[in-house]
Amino acid sequence: MDWTGSRMHLVGKVGTLTLTPEVAGSYRREEAGVVEFVTTYATKAIERMHLERILVYGPEGDCLGEVLPPARTTPF
Repeated sequence: MDWTGSRMHLVGKVGTLTLTPEVAGSYRREEAGVVEFVTTYATKAIERMHLERILVYGPEGDCLGEVLPPARTTPF
């Protein structure tokens, strides 16, 4: 659990991030900064834990979205 009260769980290489009602509501409404915060939080977790993706859920268990790892750039 982080400072927002959101919870992250892992199943193999897939993470599930369950948002609190307040954060989920703002995420659904695409409020300024909230989607970016959740995406950044999930992207950093993907990189740190070498995950394939993170599914974002609301507190009722509804899937709100998916965050994939950043696209790899070619060296040339």
